[in-house]
Formats: sequence, structure tokens, C-alpha cells
Amino acid sequence: MAISTFLSSVPGVVMGSAIWLSAESPRWLVEKEPYEKTKVVLERLHGNCLNGDFIQLEFRETIDTIKAEKQVAVSSWKEMIPRACWRRRLTLGMCAQAFGQLFGITVINYYGPQIYSILETDTGTSLKIIGISGSLSIVYCVVGLWLLGRIKPLVVSSSGMADAFLVNSVLSKLYVLADNPSSNSNALRAMVAMNFIFSLFFTMIGIISWVYPADIFPVEIRARGNCL
Repeated sequence: MAISTFLSSVPGVVMGSAIWLSAESPRWLVEKEPYEKTKVVLERLHGNCLNGDFIQLEFRETIDTIKAEKQVAVSSWKEMIPRACWRRRLTLGMCAQAFGQLFGITVINYYGPQIYSILETDTGTSLKIIGISGSLSIVYCVVGLWLLGRIKPLVVSSSGMADAFLVNSVLSKLYVLADNPSSNSNALRAMVAMNFIFSLFFTMIGIISWVYPADIFPVEIRARGNCL
């Protein structure tokens, strides 16, 4: 258990330590107009000051891009409603984000340890199962996200999660008794397998739900659309 807990904490420690070494976003700095800090950050991101001409070009491009976005961006929330194409994109983006949180992954993660304990699986092993399953899912999605696009993984993800939930519902109704949940260990193992499958399919929409809105929102409504 100690080893599993330690391994699970490593990513958080690395991220918490490395965040202090990260530079501010050049775009954010340009929006706030501390231009000298922007140049320093760009030099730091490039690793040296030898390619000064390229850094200056990127600096000017960033300023021009921010100015152009401010000129075309909507100035109020009401301006986003009249255009049908914007309403459709807002609906798609908000639904992707909302449904990504409502699919039930929290319930799966919450009741997973309880199911493992019924199967007499110790805490250390259950933590390893959760960690390995999550790691494999992320590796798969990092590769598949760019190879398969956005729509196909969303369809596959939704279908896979629905099927996993359906199988778990049938197993829970027919083979696992409420007053004696350990009555059928094989059914419980099958439910654990369905949890793994559900987690695997959820990883796709879990990541795409954050990427998809930024992809479909035009420049005019991107900032306000992402806020929604």
C-alpha cells in the first residue's frame, strides 16, 4: 500500500514543483501589455538569445494576433445568440463539456474500492489496478486523439461507456444480490472488468471535452464560449 500511494503521489509532486519553473503565457502578457516581460519569456522559451530576429518576429506576430482578435471579438454576451451557427457551436461545446462530467466516472472511481474489497482484494492491489488502468488509458488517448480526430473517438467513447453500463446493470440486477453482494464472485469480477472498460472509453471524452470546444469556436466567440 505504501508503494502504491507513493507512486500515485509522484505526478502531483512533480507538477507542484515544476509549476514554479514555468513561465507566464506570452499571449496573456501581451494582453496585459507588459511587453518587456513578454520578450523575456519568449527568450526563455527559446532557450537562448541567439535567434533574436526570430524572437522579435514572434513577438510582433503575437501582438498583431491579439489586436486582431480584440477587433473581431464580440463585445457582449447578447451578440453570441442571433447567429445560428454560433448557437449550434455553443450548444455542442457546452454539451461535450457537461456530458463529459455527467457520464458517471466519479461513481465508478468511488465504488471501485468497495467492489475490490468484496472480492477480498487488498488496498495496495486495488490502488495498483486503478493506477495502471488510468495510465494505459491516457497513453492510448494521447496517441489516438491526434490520429483519429475528434468525432470518431467521441462516438466510440459514448457507445463503449453505454455498453459497459448496460452490462454492469444486468449483472447487478440478475447475479449480485443486494443483501449478499459477495454471493457471486464471478459476476463481481465481470463488473470490475466492465469498470476497466468504462474507464478506458471515458478517457477519450474526458480529454476531448476540453479540446473540442476550442476547436469549434471561431475567434469572435472563443473566449466567451470557453467561459460558458
